[in-house]
Amino acid sequence: MTNAATASSKVGGNTPDPSIVNEIEKEFRLHFADSLDNVKSDFHITSESSFSQAQIGKGIAYYMVATKNPLTFRMAGYKFPLELDGKQVGVITATNYTGTWKIEDISNHQDFGLKLASVTNNIEPNSNYMYIDDRRYGVQLIYVQDHNGERLIDLKTNRTLSKKQVSQAIEQYLKSYDIQRQKLGLPDDVLLVGAGGIDFSNTDNTDNIPAVSLTLSALGSIFLLLTVIFFVRWRKIRMKA
Repeated sequence: MTNAATASSKVGGNTPDPSIVNEIEKEFRLHFADSLDNVKSDFHITSESSFSQAQIGKGIAYYMVATKNPLTFRMAGYKFPLELDGKQVGVITATNYTGTWKIEDISNHQDFGLKLASVTNNIEPNSNYMYIDDRRYGVQLIYVQDHNGERLIDLKTNRTLSKKQVSQAIEQYLKSYDIQRQKLGLPDDVLLVGAGGIDFSNTDNTDNIPAVSLTLSALGSIFLLLTVIFFVRWRKIRMKA
């Protein structure tokens, strides 16, 4: 478990070892490239280029919430931009399965690298930072620790948040989440992946709690993400290979 207050992931120090990159690139070419060619339109690709020509960009470690109060984080894996025809067409998420790094999913998000760069390029040298990506709460944040103290930056709105704000927002989100689950009569182990996420757009610089977006219009929306994601589980691909 990594405590945000003592994190030591410095700028430029969040990248995976070359051996991990090699494992992911090898698996991508062996088990994913050909399959992705069948769904190029989902990645907004109109050229004749093949995913076998795709390049895996510079990866970055990503973290998830470990404890809510106090707010701490744990490393979950790595994110890699997937590039084709000189532009980003997707994101590869890699996690460690019993000592081996494997591709968990591939999404068609095209602005991943730009969002990160817009924040990390403005972080002072020798500062500590972590990229937080937790689908359970629908949050994408950059945690920064420097001479000014600790803060989190929401990648969706570029708003600066305190740890207290994020912690309270997660608690509020979970309460609303449980209410929706009970209304639908669902067991505790069912994940509402279409449940929106925490909305930091109305947050000011005080410790006001952000609004929570948790609207489910129908049972079918449980299985829809708010952004279009092409989700590939490596085990399923291998079973078909």
